[in-house]
Amino acid sequence: MFRLFARLGWRLSIPVVLLLLGVLFYVGGLVAGFADYMPFNTYSDGWRMGMLSKVSLRGNPLFKSVEGELLMGSDSSATVVKEGDQILFANPWEFSAARSQLPELQQISGKTVAIHYRQLKLQLTRINGDTDYRVTEVKAVDPAAAPQGCGVESSARSTRSDGERIGYLTKVSDRGNLIKTYEVILQLGNAGNQFLAMSVLDNDIYKCALEFLKSGMRVRVNYKQSLIRNPAARDTTYDIVGIWPAPKSP
Repeated sequence: MFRLFARLGWRLSIPVVLLLLGVLFYVGGLVAGFADYMPFNTYSDGWRMGMLSKVSLRGNPLFKSVEGELLMGSDSSATVVKEGDQILFANPWEFSAARSQLPELQQISGKTVAIHYRQLKLQLTRINGDTDYRVTEVKAVDPAAAPQGCGVESSARSTRSDGERIGYLTKVSDRGNLIKTYEVILQLGNAGNQFLAMSVLDNDIYKCALEFLKSGMRVRVNYKQSLIRNPAARDTTYDIVGIWPAPKSP
């Protein structure tokens, strides 16, 4: 290699070196980006529901990705949701998608949709997207597909409080590193920026919550709240024990 550069001279060697560095950078980016699709690189897998408010194609000439924003739930606006000092999520939710998904996302822009996503454990490069969220499926909500309900219809006994909440399921996910937990975000009421983080311990109720989210239907959530939580089992002190269609407004 050095003999080749010596024969070419410094004037020709510099462009060749720059070309080789460019090729190495491109190949390295592709290899690093491939890690996004490895099953072990998934921190959370879930669905979010809301209005698709932004879709754009961004990036350099070599690497472009689709970047979008979802306003969570029904008629919400920009906000940051916290529990104490911990930030639960920012609204709108920002996500990334493959360039091939652009036509599909553009067709449903401005509509209420349910988005299936993966959140990466480790994002080595941004060639596949600016965020660590990767969209795997998008569908318009369908109230007719809502289940009849699941769990108990009345509140369950707890060590702190029990009751019911009315609102929209805006996020349902299976998340964690070594230990996975089922976590939910409920938008309270009919609209607005009041959100509550809750957890699910039962697998059947988790599946039911997913179907209610995809339907976009307003629900009645029955829960029990504990004084303390087991961090290995859930992120919050709220345990959802039942989900049912909410009574229709008069």
